[in-house]
Amino acid sequence: MDQSEPKTTEELAAYIQSTFTNLQSKFNNISDGILHKVDNMSSRIDNLEKNRTKKMALIESEEEM
Repeated sequence: MDQSEPKTTEELAAYIQSTFTNLQSKFNNISDGILHKVDNMSSRIDNLEKNRTKKMALIESEEEM
């Protein structure tokens, strides 16, 4: 048996808790990264929509002349 493997139920419970904590941390980091990218994409889409609206208004005002 490897020395790093848990030998008692307490060690096993601590090992499992540590593993779950590490997985939760990794999940949170990935989730935060995804949310950041989605927020960034949302901002970029908003900017594109604003620019499109401005350009459409400019085109319409030029057509009226």
